[in-house]
Amino acid sequence: MPTLYLVRHGVAVDQADWARQPDDDRPLTSEGRRRFRKLAGDFAEHEEEVAVIVSSPLPRAVMTAEILANAIGCDAITVSEALRPGRTAADAIEEAVKLWTAAERSGGLALVGHEPGMTKLAEKLVGESLPRLNFRKGAIFRFDVETLPPRGPAHFRWWMSPKSRTRNEALPLEPDDAR
Repeated sequence: MPTLYLVRHGVAVDQADWARQPDDDRPLTSEGRRRFRKLAGDFAEHEEEVAVIVSSPLPRAVMTAEILANAIGCDAITVSEALRPGRTAADAIEEAVKLWTAAERSGGLALVGHEPGMTKLAEKLVGESLPRLNFRKGAIFRFDVETLPPRGPAHFRWWMSPKSRTRNEALPLEPDDAR
């Protein structure tokens, strides 16, 4: 059963502080790198198997993917336009299927991207709208799917965030009064 890990990039330099440069070039902050490094270390302790990490080409996502790869000893990072902001969940799934070769089926596939793309991808996987999903910066979500491409709903297993660094088995939804 394929395992997909959806990863939102860590905390990046604020757009207001980056006003004179292209938004696509914003990197992680030193705090964002530190926090995600700790989370990636905790993730590694759970001995989750990740065969391939696929990242958006934006620096904040690539930096997040590199930190995760270093923590788990994964040397297979692929940068893909399919995870760039503005692309569809279908694009990301198509890319995942393309990279899911026979040699790599022994471990999971981590997709590192941005909001709202990660929430849209989670919705596509579970087969329902998740308008109140709180996909925090630097969070990792685990989904198990029967096949790639998914032919039915994925099974959400858990999520971790840089703040709690523990596995949570309930989807993080914003309270109704937070909207």
